[in-house]
Amino acid sequence: MRDGAPKTIYRQDYEPPAYAIPTVEMAISLNNGYTLVESTLVLQRTGKLGAPLVLHGESLSLEYLAIDDVELNAEQFLYDGSTLTIPEVPEACTLTSRVRICPEDNTSLEGLYRSRTMYCTQCEAEGFRKITFFRIAPTSFLSLLSLLKPMSQPARYC
Repeated sequence: MRDGAPKTIYRQDYEPPAYAIPTVEMAISLNNGYTLVESTLVLQRTGKLGAPLVLHGESLSLEYLAIDDVELNAEQFLYDGSTLTIPEVPEACTLTSRVRICPEDNTSLEGLYRSRTMYCTQCEAEGFRKITFFRIAPTSFLSLLSLLKPMSQPARYC
């Protein structure tokens, strides 16, 4: 069930992203009561120099964040619960994050959610940001490699 009325977003409201993200690798580990998502984004600057990296993520509990395998401390980024901003990012790099999500509590029918006995994904338009950090763009073509690690015991609701 969707919360609230949908908000219209127009194509002319988008700005070109500061970074292209041609490749995303994700490892999704289903556990009892939570799911861990580790993502590696390949980044290449396409926008103006000095522009920060801005990614979107909703209902994500951030556990780890690194650029080129060097963990970032809390002073090097800002995550306000919906937007991740990293002011200083190299021209080309990899961004690795690990987030905790709870598909059993996700009732928006976006991202990764549980419907009765099965796990489902709905990523088109804005659902991907409920699985991992990503940018808002009207077209985001990329190579996506996902690894799903099943749990050893059937999941219980969170």
